[in-house]
Amino acid sequence: MPAESRIALRAMNTDITAILRWPDDRTPDTPAYHSLVSRWFRDVEARFSRFLPGSELSGLNRTGRSWQLVSPMMEEVLALALQCCRQTGGAFHPGLLRQLQREGYLRSFEHAATFRPAEASGQAGLLRPDPGGHAAAEPFELDGRMGAVRLAPGSELDLGGIVKGWAADRLAGWLRRRHGFPAGIVNAGGDLSVWQEDEEAPSTVIAIEDPWDTGRDAARLSLKRGAAATSSTLKRRWGEDGSGLHHLIDPLAGRSAASGIVQATVAGAEAAECEAWAKTFCICGLEEGAARMKLGAPGCEAAVITDKRKLILIPSRNPGRFVWEPGTLTIQEATI
Repeated sequence: MPAESRIALRAMNTDITAILRWPDDRTPDTPAYHSLVSRWFRDVEARFSRFLPGSELSGLNRTGRSWQLVSPMMEEVLALALQCCRQTGGAFHPGLLRQLQREGYLRSFEHAATFRPAEASGQAGLLRPDPGGHAAAEPFELDGRMGAVRLAPGSELDLGGIVKGWAADRLAGWLRRRHGFPAGIVNAGGDLSVWQEDEEAPSTVIAIEDPWDTGRDAARLSLKRGAAATSSTLKRRWGEDGSGLHHLIDPLAGRSAASGIVQATVAGAEAAECEAWAKTFCICGLEEGAARMKLGAPGCEAAVITDKRKLILIPSRNPGRFVWEPGTLTIQEATI
């Protein structure tokens, strides 16, 4: 039976795990690949963290309305973020750093006990909705020929969510194609990429945490290849007055979303795309999130948990690729 290497580390303010299945003709060298995985995620954090003053993202946020040349990695992530923003109708919006900071999220989450929201300031700085109810203002302009970006008025970027999925996708691709691993999983804080070349091998079973009982599984997802991501309004939450502040900002209200969805897991081809759609459900709610996903990402599926403790499955146009099994919650298929 092929050997496995299991790698665990902490980076990007989250837990990172990688499980690599070695080819039969190779001897495991776990320390070397632990170093590779660690360097990759620490390099990504150093470039994209909004909490590091010297990061490329922090420098970009300081440029205001000036055109700024960016690295190829930054350009790739910005192009992906803009694509997800458009596909989700603006529900996933990477230009809401100021709104997130007004909610009190000024430092990394281990300092959540110190988070204090700013006083309400009317509608200043909020995004203008179009007649269809979507956020019309895109967060930046991107000139792919020059490799340059210019932020929109009032926009500062927070790429934390999509960067985790992107980093998992890219590392999984390198390990599969360039390093020859026939199977594996890269999990960056719940944004994960899975691959398995052997059609006869069992699928990877992914536990979907019960948001009210983190020691138990609300459901399970079986996946042979592809990706999944989970987003929750209950995880990164702060405030002791019942105000319900969390890190998922409604781009139209400029405040923490209150959609009736407390957690969403989306399965699809790429972890970054799944992350954007999981956030869309938590921000837009069940019906609007399902409508947008069926239009913008018909190949994805979602398991959405409501604040009434119901788990609703939204299948793709081609069901059968993903296998969902109930845990503590009973799965109901959406009728919308």
